[in-house]
Amino acid sequence: MATDTVGSVVKTRFIPTQHEPERAVHLDESQRAALDAPLAQSAVVLGAPGTGKTATLMALIAHRVNQGLSPDDIVILTSGRQTANHLRDALSTLLQSATNGALARTPMSLAFALAAEKAEIDSVPPPRLLTGSEQDQILGDLLAGDLSDGTGPRWPESLSPEVRSSRVFRTELRELYARCVDTFPSGDFPELLTALGRRTGREEWIAAGQFWRTYVESVSEAKINYYDSSEMLAIATRAIRDPATMASTKLIVVDDAQELTYGAANMLRAFADRRVPIILFGDPDVASTTFRGAVPNLLGQAESYLGVPVHTHTLAQVHRHGATIRQAVSAVTDRIGTAAAGTQRRASVTASVTASVTASVTASVTASVTASVTASVTASVTASVTAPVTA
Repeated sequence: MATDTVGSVVKTRFIPTQHEPERAVHLDESQRAALDAPLAQSAVVLGAPGTGKTATLMALIAHRVNQGLSPDDIVILTSGRQTANHLRDALSTLLQSATNGALARTPMSLAFALAAEKAEIDSVPPPRLLTGSEQDQILGDLLAGDLSDGTGPRWPESLSPEVRSSRVFRTELRELYARCVDTFPSGDFPELLTALGRRTGREEWIAAGQFWRTYVESVSEAKINYYDSSEMLAIATRAIRDPATMASTKLIVVDDAQELTYGAANMLRAFADRRVPIILFGDPDVASTTFRGAVPNLLGQAESYLGVPVHTHTLAQVHRHGATIRQAVSAVTDRIGTAAAGTQRRASVTASVTASVTASVTASVTASVTASVTASVTASVTASVTAPVTA
């Protein structure tokens, strides 16, 4: 941001952010091996923190484009909007080419695009997304109505009226329904949940299934053609089964694949069924959204989830930090399960990386101390000179 003074008026203007030029990336042997995989092969690239997973992913995209693949034929997924924006900007700078759509997107963004394209093919209105706040409002109204009228399913005593009146309870209901849509085969989801509750003796699932029926009927009446995020993923998965939907897609690459949900994994499975290669980058040890349905063992059991042969590459060297941080990371990961993976934990730090990190830290600390001392001396001298003049 900058300011211009015109007369006595100060005007503020915004200067477009300049992206830092991409530094040349020197790939190690394990990273190059991931790039050299056959074009039609699905793969998993495991890497501990700092081993250059995203750098390898970007190099892979550039390599495939150089081999003749159009960027428009590649779908790149990552876990969140902010990450997708950053990756999109970095890839645009790297590839230096225009594309017809977003270079990187979230699974939900892809699902929405797939559902819309399928609707256009079928000449029907496109589905619309039911937001979390809209879901919460509908659930709240229905639960309040049941409590007021003394109607509704029979909830266990542990889920008292006070509990069912809380926002936390509504959030848990939304998550339960989402996980059911992700994991149940297609069909009557409320009935499937109710039946599962009866088989397992879970009274809360029976009640939740019966309440789900009321919720579905209410949404279908009040919000025609609206679907929540998990339902949108299921719609997208069915859309992929039509070969005319995103017919040009020839490669799907996923960063932070440990954050994918079952619904997103089902989408990938549908693409794999069309013989589209899937390449997953990630580290199960750093999964952070399992409470929202993430499936960290997707990386270690990719063949089972995707239904195709999958080759696993492991990045062997840490490039971002030295031995001390690597030891701290290992001390934590060694105490948790491997999620059917684990080879990424063997990553090592070379002496040259340790020396480089040490030199960088030393230079940074030296610069910081120098700046601090300079500022202190300047302030002291200024005060010393100013004091007699003021006196």
